[in-house]
Amino acid sequence: MMAEVRQEQKAEGLDLLLQLTEDRGQLITSLRGKYFASGAGLGEEEKTYLFELTELFARMVYLVHEWGESWRI
Repeated sequence: MMAEVRQEQKAEGLDLLLQLTEDRGQLITSLRGKYFASGAGLGEEEKTYLFELTELFARMVYLVHEWGESWRI
């Protein structure tokens, strides 16, 4: 999607990208809480892995959003 927005440079595509990558903190917190509180038998290593994976996702979304903001200017 990023490549398409960059190639087309259409305002609606950029607006959609920015809308999809707005702050996802609530989503990440909910996802973590669901697995940590579920008692799914996660050990400390799995919990650490899940935390790091969701942190990576959050950072990637942030970077994509910042990239989109830079194209808005």
